[in-house]
Amino acid sequence: MLVLIGLQAGSALAGSGPEPVRLLLDELETPRGPAEWVAWEPLRRVVRDLAEPGKRLIIRHSGGDRGVLRARELAARLQSLGVAPDRIRLRPGGEAAALELTIETTEKGNEE
Repeated sequence: MLVLIGLQAGSALAGSGPEPVRLLLDELETPRGPAEWVAWEPLRRVVRDLAEPGKRLIIRHSGGDRGVLRARELAARLQSLGVAPDRIRLRPGGEAAALELTIETTEKGNEE
């Protein structure tokens, strides 16, 4: 069974305001098969929202081994779902127990 985890009430990825979507690291470490990753709603939304030109995903992580590892794994999962690597940015400075996902609009369309 898939569960939507760590989502802020009322938050959305596309055009999200000051509150990013939070994915708890403990939940990201839960074993999932490929079909479960594809069906997981937060990832489906990211892929859908990034299909729009001029959008990119910021994955903010806590730094350190665990935060960087989970952020890189998530980026790899998204790439396997068709998101171009140049549309994903990993940034330190997030909270220790979660990854924070924010979709932002680029000034140059799909380029940075």
